[in-house]
Amino acid sequence: MKKIAIAMILILAAGGLTFESVGGMGWLQSTGLLGSERQLRGAVEGYWQARVDDDLARMADFVHPDQEGMYDPGMLKTLKFELAEITIDGDRATATVDVTFRLDHPTLSHVERAKTLHDRWVRHEGAWYREYMTL
Repeated sequence: MKKIAIAMILILAAGGLTFESVGGMGWLQSTGLLGSERQLRGAVEGYWQARVDDDLARMADFVHPDQEGMYDPGMLKTLKFELAEITIDGDRATATVDVTFRLDHPTLSHVERAKTLHDRWVRHEGAWYREYMTL
């Protein structure tokens, strides 16, 4: 989002306009870009919190309708997550998420691993969904 806002300000400046002269933050909000990022951020955080909570039904809310039933957490227990960055390109997006997992296995449950993931998301009928394979 920051990259988009900076690019828009540079375009305005090149045309001799200022951010304030076109309405400032109100104008940027009217483009829908801020709402889109806020909506995506909510979806990403909702999905990952559902994983932390082991709530498969809630995780299903974030699966694209064409990919229902594709998710299986397997033996990985999500312990915590932190949303690091969001990049939106039209109806597609990438969410960079720092995640800590633990292997959910009787003899290996002490093994934890931190990993940075680059989740793919797609907007469908106004809502954001996590992609498990390219649609």
